Amino acid sequence: MVTMEPNHKMLAAVALLALAFTITLPAIDNGFSLDDYNWLARVSFRSSTVAFLLTPEPGQFVNFGARGMWLAAFTGFGLEPMPYHALLLLLHGAVVLLLWRMASETFDADVGLLAAALFCAQTAGAEAIFWFAASPHVLVSALVLAGTFGIVRYLATDSAKALTGGLIAVGAALLTKGTAFAVLPVAAGWTAICGSEPRRRRATAVFGLGLAAVAAIALNLAVWGGESYLVERGLYRFGVHMFSNTATSVGMVVLPWTGIAAELDLSDALASARVAAGVAGLVAGVAILIVGSGRLRWWTALAAFSLAPTLPFAMNPTSRYVYLPSAAASVLAAVVFRRAIRRRGLRLAMVAALCLAALIDMRLRDNHFEYRERLMRDMVAGITTALPAPPADGVVQMAGLPRLGLDPGIHLEAALQIAWRDPSIRFELVPDDQADRPGILRWRDGRIIAGTTESPSAD
Repeated sequence: MVTMEPNHKMLAAVALLALAFTITLPAIDNGFSLDDYNWLARVSFRSSTVAFLLTPEPGQFVNFGARGMWLAAFTGFGLEPMPYHALLLLLHGAVVLLLWRMASETFDADVGLLAAALFCAQTAGAEAIFWFAASPHVLVSALVLAGTFGIVRYLATDSAKALTGGLIAVGAALLTKGTAFAVLPVAAGWTAICGSEPRRRRATAVFGLGLAAVAAIALNLAVWGGESYLVERGLYRFGVHMFSNTATSVGMVVLPWTGIAAELDLSDALASARVAAGVAGLVAGVAILIVGSGRLRWWTALAAFSLAPTLPFAMNPTSRYVYLPSAAASVLAAVVFRRAIRRRGLRLAMVAALCLAALIDMRLRDNHFEYRERLMRDMVAGITTALPAPPADGVVQMAGLPRLGLDPGIHLEAALQIAWRDPSIRFELVPDDQADRPGILRWRDGRIIAGTTESPSAD
């Protein structure tokens, strides 16, 4: 097994962080966008800190970790977006380092470095990096990897400190995002069958994981908030769409270059290629689970189980959901790279080319995110300029709104609540064919026009 000297580990960590930050740096100066405003409104107008931290969305898991991160960021940074993005990039850097250490522990130093570098070049989960509201995906990835690494170290060294730290990280992951519940069986199963380790250590680790799961489930049952609005609106259900979601999501990991494809007007071709790549990836994953080594099976199962909770969504898969699956897939790709390409120089050249492609792809994607954020800011500024004070009835109506997402009214409502410092503000979207009603605000030429029903035209 290839190992690494302590001073070389420090150099490798610095190099990996530099690579991760260089590729993702475009996100640093983005503003708030879409769901960011919903989170900011929740933390701004919270009735109490305890209620904010422990009250989940209806029908969802307790997300104490995510809410704690939002509360800490809001307390420290207020409404200044750049520090939020800086914090998110630091968290992404931590995931890169944890992936490196975990892959090195389960394989060797060469695979660990290669896996971390490939993950730096992996832009499939770009939304989790560009959009602070998606930061729970990055946080839970860091906690899952940290917790598993602690357990692996305990199995190898019998260190109670490593086991305690690992179980604390796993428990925090379970209270951050439901994804952690999906991957918990993977960690427990792998620990139980880790054949070369003493049975006592394996039993102790599995028992600790079980206690963490029971405690997290008990807390969720105590604060359960009823059926999820996603289920009520038919946005989360089991059906044949899960198969297409699976192929598309896996294809997104294999062929992640959305920004480059859009720039070259190849988005449709990329979408078709992703389906084929997704099917091929699924076949390869099944083959690894059947005939692969225990270590390869563990990383394959981690990718599959971390992706599984998102497959019932009755909408096109979005990139934030493949952040953790991309990390696991990078380890599998590293093993394939090393076995298929024996010459280190050629491997280095190929990884460098992928990192360059990722650098370009991230900058091109940033144009999309920056446009969306700027459009939201312009709409808020236009409305608050046209209406320096909120309407007497607290209801803002608007026609001609550009489509920003599945339900843009929710996001803009939260943004207006923050701008006017009034959580009672309500926002209504008005169909364009009713825009002649009095009091309607109309989006025209990038501005909000108050008290008029002018149709868009050049000045």
